[in-house]
Amino acid sequence: MTYYIYHVPGVKIGVTNQLEKRMSDQGFTEWEILETHTDGWLAGNREQELQKEYGYPVDKCHYMVSLKNRPKWNDKTRQVPSRESCVLGGKVTGKKNVESGHLAKVRDPHKAMLGSLKRIMCEHCGKDANTGNYKRWHGDNCKHKKGSHF
Repeated sequence: MTYYIYHVPGVKIGVTNQLEKRMSDQGFTEWEILETHTDGWLAGNREQELQKEYGYPVDKCHYMVSLKNRPKWNDKTRQVPSRESCVLGGKVTGKKNVESGHLAKVRDPHKAMLGSLKRIMCEHCGKDANTGNYKRWHGDNCKHKKGSHF
């Protein structure tokens, strides 16, 4: 198998064993082949050396490691999204967390402030406390509770 180290000027240096497909998939129209190798590990090492030499960001993962870790798709493992799931916003099913509104509920500072303004009367000592202090010092934890160890 032949591994091509290619250079897209001003963009990146990369390695592939399917040069034409890689360029068309990524939409590049101009590139140059810097080197060819028959050993993928050597090609990956040279790719990282050339990325440093040309001043591009160096890949964190070696080319051959990324090939090894790439999911192997076939008809049994591939998930094909339906039109309905795509319309809902997820790649396969449903909406993402942000779109579902879940994170907005958790991160809404106004709702958090309203929760802290809520006041509760302790049934053991009669003190008025906000929800945070009530949970920490009153209710079941109140020092005036009958049978308390405090």
